Amino acid sequence: MSDLQCWVPGSCQGDVIDSHPVAGEESCLDACKDESDCSWFTYDDSNGLCLLLADCEAVDPDACPTCWSGQVQCGERRGKATLQYYTC
Repeated sequence: MSDLQCWVPGSCQGDVIDSHPVAGEESCLDACKDESDCSWFTYDDSNGLCLLLADCEAVDPDACPTCWSGQVQCGERRGKATLQYYTC
């Protein structure tokens, strides 16, 4: 992949360096930035698991529909959809 990929739905298919639970998707990005060999991350919303990867052949949305992946150069996720309910 040549263009910067940020917050892409799905799981990165590549060489996993480390995996551990984190508090949220931005924490996963931060963990990747703190690991010198990390160039990609995948965060799973369903269980809070963060995968740190040395590379990424492709991002597969079918492999993990609750995952978000991106490169270490990505910034924090902006514009995350939230639902608000109001009672009248």
